[in-house]
Amino acid sequence: MVEGKDIPRVLVVDDEPTFTYMLKNRLRKEGYRVTVARNGLECLEKVKEEVPDLVLVDVMMPGMDGFEVCRRLKEGGSTNMKVALLTTKDEYLTQENLGACRADFGIKKPIRFNALFKTLEEYLG
Repeated sequence: MVEGKDIPRVLVVDDEPTFTYMLKNRLRKEGYRVTVARNGLECLEKVKEEVPDLVLVDVMMPGMDGFEVCRRLKEGGSTNMKVALLTTKDEYLTQENLGACRADFGIKKPIRFNALFKTLEEYLG
């Protein structure tokens, strides 16, 4: 469980409502502040309102895919915001793909929550 007064802010970006609901609730249970966006454009708008510590973005979404969302979030490099790609496809999580869009790390679906929380602790402190 996250402790301390600087509670990490996480933005979950996925077009699948059931997955988003489940992930949001598990993250909140662990003490994270969580907001949700249903697509890439909504994500970019929410980040303008409040910059999260971490964006968890699904790779396969209609319209703007997760790679493009990640590239746009990382443009300029003026923030410490971390971006992680979520996907069911191993081939999307190669170092080449993660590096091309400047993602900090990738997470394989279905999510193993113990591994997820260990990774989040490593990246968010």
